[in-house]
Amino acid sequence: MKVIFLVDMAGFPTFWAASTGRYSIKTHPLYIKYSNGTLGLINPVELKQDLGGIILTEDTAAIVQWMSCVLNAVNLINAP
Repeated sequence: MKVIFLVDMAGFPTFWAASTGRYSIKTHPLYIKYSNGTLGLINPVELKQDLGGIILTEDTAAIVQWMSCVLNAVNLINAP
């Protein structure tokens, strides 16, 4: 038996991305770049450089949050 909890969230909590309405990340070039492989193959230095190159606006909040979650996951994998 599966129990499903539905939570209406606002903002961008860690490791969760609720629908952000008109700001879809699925067509963003960085989403496409990093969503087509496994976490173990992502170069954390390159990911940080790409994340650091994003101009912070309301339109980029979702991709910044998503890439931050990816970076956290990559760091967990690469931790000693």
